[in-house]
Amino acid sequence: MSPHNLKNASTERGGYALKRGYGNASTAQGGYSKNRNMKKTGMILLALYLIIDGLLGLGVNFGPLVMLLYVIAIVAGVLLLLGALKSSG
Repeated sequence: MSPHNLKNASTERGGYALKRGYGNASTAQGGYSKNRNMKKTGMILLALYLIIDGLLGLGVNFGPLVMLLYVIAIVAGVLLLLGALKSSG
């Protein structure tokens, strides 16, 4: 079966054809990109947390700004958890 026939067959049944350069079926439905942004933001915050925590372990002193580390950790955890819960159900 040629790719053109496969595309026509899947769209006739209401499905989404997987074509190179057009993403996948979940992005075509619009539900995946929002969860991906939440997870991406959560991963960036997690990376920041790990970098700052590593610097603290090496003896770098941030003074009272160390409280920011706890806020970053909580926000990263919440975003990752929400992203995981939304993508699973």
